[in-house]
Amino acid sequence: MAFRKGDKVQSKSDPSKVGLIEELGPIHAGLQYYTIFWGGIEGSTTVPEIDLQLYHPAKTPVDNLLNGNIAGYREFLRLITYLKLTRDYPLRNNIYAFNASRTRFYPYQFKPLIKFLDSPSQRLLICDEVGLGKTIEAGLILTELRARQTVDRVLVICPANLTAKWKLELRNRFGEDFRILQANDFPRSL
Repeated sequence: MAFRKGDKVQSKSDPSKVGLIEELGPIHAGLQYYTIFWGGIEGSTTVPEIDLQLYHPAKTPVDNLLNGNIAGYREFLRLITYLKLTRDYPLRNNIYAFNASRTRFYPYQFKPLIKFLDSPSQRLLICDEVGLGKTIEAGLILTELRARQTVDRVLVICPANLTAKWKLELRNRFGEDFRILQANDFPRSL
């Protein structure tokens, strides 16, 4: 790609480095060189064409990643931090709602949450023996989805004799207030 005097360019190896082409330099070994004014202390340097690209301002660090404009380790760490702090790109292997409830967890109770987060469809049927913590597992998933701001409505299906227990536990442990629906209430709730 041939650049012209006055073009705004950025370094391919460090996209945060932006400068203006002051003049066309010499051709060495078949490579066109340009004198670039970077501004600040660096001033002007001569750079081969293959190390430059037209300046395309990135709106977010994710744009830099998608365009292959990651300058190195520090830029990558900035991107990871950005991703962790924004709700638009929650990292799948990050648990945002860890310790966000009033309950004591056992490590095996995180398995359904991790399986759920790794699932492309984000659907999961939780069925275990009595007393192994299905309510807590479901509450963990719900709390995580709330933290990621990716849930609007929730339907918990459980045996009729356990509805009051589920409602109470979800309120006491996770601060969630559910309404118990009977079969004839369900169509009106949609």
